[in-house]
Amino acid sequence: MKYTNIIVTILLFSMLFAACGERPPKEPGVAVIIIDGLRPDVLQTAHTPMLDEIQADGAFTPRARAVMPTATRVNFVTFTTGFYADRHGVIGGTYRDPEFQEQRTDRPTYRDAQEDVPVPTIFEILADHGKRTAIFAMKGYELVGARGAAVQKGGAGIFPEEIWQYRYSEEIDGSEEEALRRKIQMNDILIDTLASVLEDRQLDFIMINLGASDYIGHVYGPESDAYLEAVEATDRQISRIVGMLKNHYPTREWYYIIGSDHGFSQTNKEQVALPVDNDMNRIPELAQRNIEHMLYERGGRAAELYLADPNRVADAFHTIRGLPWVKRIYTNHAIEERAGSLDDLRVAYPGRHGDFYIITDPSYALNFANFGQHGSNDDVDVYVPLYIYAPERVGPGTIIEDASNLDIAPTLGQLYLIDDERINRMEGNGLLK
Repeated sequence: MKYTNIIVTILLFSMLFAACGERPPKEPGVAVIIIDGLRPDVLQTAHTPMLDEIQADGAFTPRARAVMPTATRVNFVTFTTGFYADRHGVIGGTYRDPEFQEQRTDRPTYRDAQEDVPVPTIFEILADHGKRTAIFAMKGYELVGARGAAVQKGGAGIFPEEIWQYRYSEEIDGSEEEALRRKIQMNDILIDTLASVLEDRQLDFIMINLGASDYIGHVYGPESDAYLEAVEATDRQISRIVGMLKNHYPTREWYYIIGSDHGFSQTNKEQVALPVDNDMNRIPELAQRNIEHMLYERGGRAAELYLADPNRVADAFHTIRGLPWVKRIYTNHAIEERAGSLDDLRVAYPGRHGDFYIITDPSYALNFANFGQHGSNDDVDVYVPLYIYAPERVGPGTIIEDASNLDIAPTLGQLYLIDDERINRMEGNGLLK
């Protein structure tokens, strides 16, 4: 009799949900997939059936905004915190402190660097709400913003040396095709790492950076056939991730946010402003005037200039403003000819910002002889595509309005129906209406 009553109860609930046109809610899984360095205009010509399907069935914008500097390290911390660089503190890999001493935001390991991030991460918040989280990082330094993630995989240790050492090579043994193949293979190796973790762990939230497009964009340029091939290959790899999660969790609904950390500029590798082998951190024209300084590139099309002597600010500004590779100069110093302030760019984290922020002219490569760079606040570097696939939460064909990389973390809170004051304090906004 007891078992009969249980069966009857189950049938009654099933009939109730059917009568209401509803079904019992399922706990969603969410995957944030980043296509590193993706230009939205390339999607118009690329064959991307997986992304096209996600766009048709979900929400999309080709004009989400990356934060400054438009570089991987900075935007990944923005993805996970919902703050600009002047709040989360990761303004680049290296900087000068107020005593003009060199410091690193990666110090000395990524786990150590995570403790320096002064704001909560979405990994911590999700963990506090019982979610099992993981991040899979192509380059490694994406992990700086991953404090609280239960699984953290990324960087050189994941890839065979014969893959890792050639990630910025144009040819391998004289073959451009082989160099391109190995870069695209890096995405598959990272997805293999995800697959191996799924064999041992149950996960509720996954973030993964498919970085082959960035390496290929730097080496061959974002307007090259190789870059187009990389975007199309990445689309197939995203399809593999979607299929993998569906097979591993056959009864679970998975939501997807697909975005990018920055766009890309086509640059001129034949004109290198400050070559690596000629002291890339020094500007000869400043050295000639005995102005002690240090320059750090921020993605290749932006650079932060630190001066040792605050009395030389005006002299330094007027010395560099006419250099052919300098396009715009931002500073918080009261100089009339400046393009704007560091506060306008949201890069002035206390104790870590330089005197000048330089946006370079794309007809030059700053330090590295590459056909592609990023980091600037030009539209081509700032605007990136953003997709949201969440059936029953986002209507098919929805156009996302006024989105930025700040909005990823708050949107995750919405997808999981989490009400948490730490999410409410983020500078980004949830994108679900």
